[in-house]
Amino acid sequence: EIDSVLVEVLRETVGEAVEVIRADVLAVPLEEILAEEPGPRWKVVANLPYSITGPAIARLLEARGRIARMVIMVQAEVAERLTAPPGRRERGWLTVLVETLTQARLVARVSRNCFWPRPKVDSAVLSLTVRHPSPASRAEEAMLSRLVKAAFSTRRKLVVNALAQEGGLGLTREAARALLDECGVRPDLRAEALAAEDFLRLARALMTGGSGR
Repeated sequence: EIDSVLVEVLRETVGEAVEVIRADVLAVPLEEILAEEPGPRWKVVANLPYSITGPAIARLLEARGRIARMVIMVQAEVAERLTAPPGRRERGWLTVLVETLTQARLVARVSRNCFWPRPKVDSAVLSLTVRHPSPASRAEEAMLSRLVKAAFSTRRKLVVNALAQEGGLGLTREAARALLDECGVRPDLRAEALAAEDFLRLARALMTGGSGR
């Protein structure tokens, strides 16, 4: 918890049962905190601040080697985006990472009327069961992250054009098309049409010199 007032309230109310750490979840060394026990033993339960939902989930995924499962409440639209199947416009780069590294389920919807003061949006509870062993190495995950961010950087572009655009992966259009052909991905699709497995094949091909790189 980052709020000093809430930290004191928590320490007074639940301090005997849990350790309360005043820290920013985006900056705290999660791997060190979770390293007390070996293996993926930890479960994360959180009502994430909606303004940092994406970065917080990405940070938790970085520490996933110690985490078995995450049960988190997020804005309803974000939950739908993170669980959207291939072909849905709601998909984004974080959807692909979540789909690759976890088994994601939307398990409950929470009305805005359940809170005081009442927010302007509804919420939903996500269950993210971390895949162990991970389907991607750390190096593959880093390349996958670069790849999906480039692919989703311009939503209305075909994936072949998005991968070749300036500031992406440094691919020419011909190299991007060759990479897609090599991995059996149609170049006339948009990024939201591709499954996590498609992106992982593309990332591995890039790492092994696919498309001439």
